[in-house]
Amino acid sequence: MKKLYTLVMLLAAAVQAHAAWDGTSAPWTAGDGTAESPYLIENEHHLAYLQSTVAEGETYAGKFFALTTDLDMSGDAKKVFSPIGKFDDFYIDSEYYRESLVFEGTFDGDYHTIDNLYISYYDVEELGGVGLFAVCRGTTEIKNLKLGANVVIDAPDSYSVGAVIGYCDGSKVTNCSMAGTVNGGGGEVGGIVGTAQPGTYLDGCVCTGVINAHTSCGGIVGYLPDSEVRNCFSSAELNCPGAYQVGGIGGWLYESTITNCVAIGKVTANDGSSWMPGKSPVCGELEESTAANCYYVAALTGCDPVVAQAGVKAVTEAELKSAGILEALNTDDAWAAGSDGYPVPAWTVSAQSAIATPDAIRPTIGVAGGAIAITACGQAVAIYDLSGRQVYSNPGAANLAFTPASRGIYLVRVGANAPVKIAL
Repeated sequence: MKKLYTLVMLLAAAVQAHAAWDGTSAPWTAGDGTAESPYLIENEHHLAYLQSTVAEGETYAGKFFALTTDLDMSGDAKKVFSPIGKFDDFYIDSEYYRESLVFEGTFDGDYHTIDNLYISYYDVEELGGVGLFAVCRGTTEIKNLKLGANVVIDAPDSYSVGAVIGYCDGSKVTNCSMAGTVNGGGGEVGGIVGTAQPGTYLDGCVCTGVINAHTSCGGIVGYLPDSEVRNCFSSAELNCPGAYQVGGIGGWLYESTITNCVAIGKVTANDGSSWMPGKSPVCGELEESTAANCYYVAALTGCDPVVAQAGVKAVTEAELKSAGILEALNTDDAWAAGSDGYPVPAWTVSAQSAIATPDAIRPTIGVAGGAIAITACGQAVAIYDLSGRQVYSNPGAANLAFTPASRGIYLVRVGANAPVKIAL
């Protein structure tokens, strides 16, 4: 009877761990916040607890978090989830005050999806900063995170609105995607980041959703000064009637660089002029900025730049799907052909980091049919769970496949290469 009771309790705990959010929070129970043993966000309550503790002033500077499963933030009825943190940086008589509540750690989504997230925000002081993370600093890193098609960021009266980060103060954002809806009518709105500040780095980000906004709006980022965006893809629909500085990747770039990016989403905005750019397929305005190796399809975006932009090239759909364009984009080994033939950041196909491995031999590690699939190139393979226990080893073979006993996060080491984190 005791064994049966224990089994029932374990099953109940498993069901609760994957249940939709009921509006409550609970602290995580696994991990110590280090890079080797991050705090594990294992259910919706843990994410809500992160939000509540940052709201109380905890920054988690130098701490690491890992998402271990997909999250459903809907529950039985639509529940409003407040942004993680609060943007409260402002000027008074030329003096700048930074009183924001900020998450300053590293959040690794491990390629899991947060869906049915509903953030509704009305800022009476018009400070803005609306997104899953309201504001992030230079110590913050958000990576490998997917926001699903039912995510809604609703802040039609606010500035600095982005699905992942509203106000990004020099943070690093890599391999993040957004498939939902962003409503941000005030300006500086993006599918991933709304307002960026110098030192921001965006790499491998994707937006396939809908953005309803105003001036300085981009499929990836709204406003980007003295920063870098590369290897990003957007098929987002941008609805910004009458607005200026609207682009498929970036709205207004100032003293920044954009490299290896693709935009194919419909852009609706003011046509603009040579003195005030309106809608543009890739970047609304490249003010003292440079673009290189960026592509768009005018038949899909519905526009060309009002003034020619060096480094931004119009191609046909067939050309964009060609091996030549894919090869041209792959200066970082960061791109792959998607299921529809368009080039997309490689992690969206293989669920691996887009950052190239420096080793001479680069094994391929991915997921296929519930198994960890490895092209080992004859090298030794070892697989560990998050506790550090080795669950598989092989002295070396051309191709390997291992099906773990349970779903979770595993570390795969091939030869002398750095371990790769794989989520099943």
